[in-house]
Amino acid sequence: MRFDRVWKRVVSCGVVAYACVLGGLGGAHAQPAAVTFDAQTAYAREAQFTVRPFDAKVDGVWAGHALSYGPHRDGQAPGREPGPTEAQMLEDMRILAQRWHMIRVYGADADTQRLLEVIRKHGIRMKVLLGAWIEPADMPARVQENQRQIETAIALANRFPEIVVAVNVGNETQVGWSSHKVDPDLLIRGIRAVRAAIKQPVTTADDYNFWNKPKSRAVAQEVDFVLLHLYALWNGQQVDNAVAWTEQTVQTVKTLHPDRDIIIGETGWATTYNPAANAPGQQGYLIKGVVGDAAQTAYYQAMSAWVDRTHTVVFHFEAFDENWKGGGDSAGPYEVEKHWGLFDAQRRPKPAVRAWFPELPPAPPSLVGPPPSRTAAPLPKVSLPRFDHPMVRKATIILGPGHAPVAAPSWWGDEATGATSEPQVPTGRAWFVAQGATGTGWGLGWSIHFAADHKDGIDMSGATQLVLQAKVSRGAQFQVLIEEAGAAATDVGTYEGVRQADGESLQSPKLTGTGAWKTYVIALKDFTRRPNWGNQKGKLQLDTQAISWLDLVFAGGQGTVRAELGPVTARP
Repeated sequence: MRFDRVWKRVVSCGVVAYACVLGGLGGAHAQPAAVTFDAQTAYAREAQFTVRPFDAKVDGVWAGHALSYGPHRDGQAPGREPGPTEAQMLEDMRILAQRWHMIRVYGADADTQRLLEVIRKHGIRMKVLLGAWIEPADMPARVQENQRQIETAIALANRFPEIVVAVNVGNETQVGWSSHKVDPDLLIRGIRAVRAAIKQPVTTADDYNFWNKPKSRAVAQEVDFVLLHLYALWNGQQVDNAVAWTEQTVQTVKTLHPDRDIIIGETGWATTYNPAANAPGQQGYLIKGVVGDAAQTAYYQAMSAWVDRTHTVVFHFEAFDENWKGGGDSAGPYEVEKHWGLFDAQRRPKPAVRAWFPELPPAPPSLVGPPPSRTAAPLPKVSLPRFDHPMVRKATIILGPGHAPVAAPSWWGDEATGATSEPQVPTGRAWFVAQGATGTGWGLGWSIHFAADHKDGIDMSGATQLVLQAKVSRGAQFQVLIEEAGAAATDVGTYEGVRQADGESLQSPKLTGTGAWKTYVIALKDFTRRPNWGNQKGKLQLDTQAISWLDLVFAGGQGTVRAELGPVTARP
C-alpha cells in the first residue's frame, strides 16, 4: 500500500490488551504458560533452522482460496469500544465458511480472541493466519504495545493450535513508503521470539517492493515462508493485464528467495475510488485501470483461475468493506480504502460473488467516483497564529551547526518507479546532504525531525518566514513541507500535538534549484494545506508554536537530485 492507503491497526483492548486476552482464555483447554518478549534481547537463531511447512488444508481439503478479514462494521473501528460482538463475528464466519476456509487477521487483541473463540465454540471450518502488529520502537508506549502484540500472538497461537495455521509478525514494516517502518533487527527479534515459542510457521508480511530487493534476504532467512503483498491496481495496471503482472512479480520474488514458498498475503481490486484525488502518491494519480463492480468481478475470476492453476495460496483483500478506513466519515464515500471488499459493509455480496449467495440481499451498484477536475482548485492558504507565547525578537536558527535534529534524517519515495536515496557525507558549509533518484512516479522526499515523538515539536512562535540556505541541483523543482505536532496519515482520525497543535501538514510553493548556494526566503503565509497527509479538517492556522519536522520533497521525473542544507532559520 502507499501513503494514502496506509491505515494504523490499534489494539482494541487498550493498554491492558495482553491481560484482557489471557484473562478470557478459560475453558476446557489448558492454559499455556505466558511468554515474555523483550525487544532488547538478542534472540538467537536456531542452530539448525528447519522450515516449517504451511498447512493450507482444512479437513484434508486444500483451502488456498483465502481472504483477509476485518470485523469492523459501520460505527466500529480498531481501538473504539464497543467492538464487534460475538454474534456479528459468528454471522461473518457463517457467511464466509460457505466458500472459504482460511482468513487472515492483522492484530493480536481482544477482537482476535473473540473471533477464535467463535470459530472453536461453533465448530466453524476456518483456519486463521494470525497477525502481531508492530511499530517503530521510538517511544515507550510503542515498545510496550509491540510487546503486548507479540506476547498475545504467542498465547493465542498456543491456545488455539487447531485454528491458528501460522503467525505473521509485522505488516509492511520494511518497504520504503511504510508509515511505520521498523528497524530490521527489531523485526527479526520479534520473529525469532514468536518462532521459539510456538509450533506453527512464522513469517512477516510486506510489499513486493521489499521482497524483490537483495536487502530482504536477511529477513527471508528468518521466516518459514514469504508473505507477499502486490496490487496490480495500485501499480497502474489494467484489469486485462493484472494477472500477468502479478505472475511476473511473483516470479521475480521467487528468483530472489528460491528456498522459501511464496504466499500472497494481499491482492485485490477495488470497486470505487476517487479519481479527483490526483496529487502525486494519491489514488487518482496511481490508479490507471478501470475501477468498479465489473472490473472486480473480472479480476477475482481471473485470479481464482490462476490460484487453481498454480496452486498458490492467496489471501484476497478483502472480505467486507470497512468504512472506518481511509479517514472514516471525514474522507467521503469515494475513498478507495473503503471499497476493496467482495461484500459491502452491510454483508451484501457484490457481483463478483453474488451468484454464490442467493439467500443474501445483493449489494447495490458501487459508487462511481467524481471525475478529476481539469484544473485543480487552489489549495487553502493558512493564517498565522496568535498565541500568548513570547514573540521571536530576532531570527532564530532551528537547524544547522549546533542545532542538529533529534534523529538522523529519513527518506521516503516511490520505490515502485525507481525512487532511491544514496547515503551522503556532509562537507563544507552543509550540515545535511542528500542525493537520490526521483523515479517516474510521485517522487522522493527527506524528513528532518525536531522531536522523537510526532506529537511534540519546537516553538517557532512569532516567525513569519522560513529561510533556507541550500544548494540544490540546477533546475530541480522541490517543496518544503512543515509538519505540525500531531501530523499523521489522513486516516488516523485524531491529531493531537503539544501546545494545541492540530496536526496539519503544510507545503510551500514550488522552489527551483540553481546548482549553487542560494538563500530561499519563504513566507509562512504562502504555505498551503497538503492534501495527502495530516489533518484535513484542521483550523488552517499554522501552529508555529509546535513544529514537529520539516521535509524536502522532489516530484518524480527529475532524474537524480542532490540537496545540501546550511542553516535553516525562523525569521520574525
